[in-house]
Amino acid sequence: QANRAAMRKAERRREAQQRAATRPLRRRIDDLLHELERVADEMSAIEVELAEPMLYQTEEKQRLKWLLQRQGELRNRQARLESAWMEAEEALQAGQLP
Repeated sequence: QANRAAMRKAERRREAQQRAATRPLRRRIDDLLHELERVADEMSAIEVELAEPMLYQTEEKQRLKWLLQRQGELRNRQARLESAWMEAEEALQAGQLP
């Protein structure tokens, strides 16, 4: 009985240490997911604006050019964030193996 209690205590301690060791990585994953959400929201807003027929009038060409440029920047940012997120997730999973 005492041996089982000691084993459970040691297991809980090991799990707590593992959580503490992976906390920065889990925090990074949360930050990346938050930033991905922000980028997706901005991309959605741009897509709504790009769907407006008035945007393609001659007097709106500068705005159209800016929106298309920003959309490209956001796509690149999204790809980099997704890559970083996947790497962090893989690192977290590798760290949690017994």
